[in-house]
Amino acid sequence: MEVADADALLDKVEDLYAEAKAVLEAGKGESDHRLVLMAIDRAGKQLETLAEMRGELNRQPQVNVALVHHPDYARLREAIVAALEPHPEARWAVAAALRGIE
Repeated sequence: MEVADADALLDKVEDLYAEAKAVLEAGKGESDHRLVLMAIDRAGKQLETLAEMRGELNRQPQVNVALVHHPDYARLREAIVAALEPHPEARWAVAAALRGIE
């Protein structure tokens, strides 16, 4: 049921976007600059909504933490690599991943 509701909602947003585009074109034809600007605003908002619904736009905050510059990073890196010494393949993989973030 949720998928059907989501599909219906997506269809409605797509319809609203199409209507906003039609108003935009009508405003251009009549040289109604105020109408054109309002239609551009609405169409833009509909595009944002569509992108969010399709998973193409993520507004979730993203936090990047740069641990490489932390004073304890070198010690941590050495401890991880040393702990993986009995497991050479894992050690190489982890070392490569660590080099990738440095």
